[in-house]
Amino acid sequence: MSINAFMPQGSTVAIVSAVTATSPVQVTNLTYSAATGVTAQGPSNYSFVNVGAVPVFVSWGTSQGGSAGCPTPVIPTGGSPTNTFCIPAGNTDKRVLTLAPNAWFSIIATATSSTLYITPGDGL
Repeated sequence: MSINAFMPQGSTVAIVSAVTATSPVQVTNLTYSAATGVTAQGPSNYSFVNVGAVPVFVSWGTSQGGSAGCPTPVIPTGGSPTNTFCIPAGNTDKRVLTLAPNAWFSIIATATSSTLYITPGDGL
């Protein structure tokens, strides 16, 4: 990950969540070719912006299913940790995570619905 300002390097994906988990959605970097399935080593930073009124919890994986697949996100409760990352409601500042290139994401909202925008890129 670069210490430079975040530079988008792929298309932004919008995922609309509800109180049930979404199906996994892939966010591809510019180095990925869907036609050939070839992945070159590329940036693996993702910017997250939640424009909804409620927090969302994000899970991720390197494939849609299988052992490396994107797990179904679960909202953590007292004494029951989960493998998710919380994006606060009305998030006007982006959150950046470093993950595998061309990752798959699934989200769940704490109530009602929320829209999470994910942009692949490089930097903070």
